[in-house]
Amino acid sequence: MCLLLYIATDAPVKLGASGKLTVEEVKPGTLGDLRSVFSKPSIRYVGVEGSCSCDFRHVMAEEAFLYYQGMFDHEDDEERVQAATVLSDLLGLVHDQVQTGVELYPTWADAQLSKPKGRQALSASEMRPEQFFFIEGFLYNLRP
Repeated sequence: MCLLLYIATDAPVKLGASGKLTVEEVKPGTLGDLRSVFSKPSIRYVGVEGSCSCDFRHVMAEEAFLYYQGMFDHEDDEERVQAATVLSDLLGLVHDQVQTGVELYPTWADAQLSKPKGRQALSASEMRPEQFFFIEGFLYNLRP
């Protein structure tokens, strides 16, 4: 099963490649479902290298929890570098939009889109690539 990362902003994020990321339009049927998840009007899909969003660190959980030491010990050096790179690319992609807020919603491919399991408020300036991870089904509100 693959992770899909959707992003919502006040102004449209430019389509196409940005570093390792690929920003794409959302299909009309999916877009309608995502309108109930997001409060921002412009919704895009963010994949990695033209594919899914699995290279963003992510976990499955029903409740939010904090990073803990050893959480990513199973990763090799290449996976750690890739996770840090795609997060840095994402932060660069939304840099100009963060002042007005950015919403991020990671979910499984083919999952029925519904109300988020929870919400997380994040400061873009305090995100640490070596510790950050998405929880599938949570809505993330990114601020400066």
